[in-house]
Amino acid sequence: MVHKAEVTLINQVLNGRKECYRPLVEKYQQKVFLLACSLVRNAAEAQDVAQEAFLQAYKNLHTLKDREKFGPWLYGITRNLCFMALRQMKVQPESIETLPSQEISNVVVMRPPGEDGLDIVETLLAKLDQLPEKYQVLLRLKYLEDYSYQEIAEMLDLPVDLVRSRLFEGRRLLREGMDRIRRVENGQ
Repeated sequence: MVHKAEVTLINQVLNGRKECYRPLVEKYQQKVFLLACSLVRNAAEAQDVAQEAFLQAYKNLHTLKDREKFGPWLYGITRNLCFMALRQMKVQPESIETLPSQEISNVVVMRPPGEDGLDIVETLLAKLDQLPEKYQVLLRLKYLEDYSYQEIAEMLDLPVDLVRSRLFEGRRLLREGMDRIRRVENGQ
């Protein structure tokens, strides 16, 4: 039923009723933004990517073959734009000596978890950032954004079984990283 409403809206947009695109944007804007955030990890850049994704989808709506698959198609556009943004964002790392003194105070240093629960969360997020991207994205979408396996599979255009196995492997790698920190902390 939902897909039929989307198909109707798409048909109306293609017939010149531009205002019918707004409900599609409203339905998908949060998921597109969160997907972009999970991939580029910069809210401002994710906002730009999300806007560009909706603009490209609008301009290329006539190329959508299966109008019932607007969501996955839009997520594919978003993914591609994120990867382009990440390639453009690749910058040579600066030496700490070249940073202005006010920026040095903003450098985050990872420390082993202490008694404070925030230290554990910070360490866990730092370890998450060290995982290969294919695990990072899935773990972020599942545990930080609370998407289901099916939603993640649609967003990333992956089979659900592959999402499950990569999440399993990602959790294992994350657990091993945290175990190493505990062993170091305990002097082992």
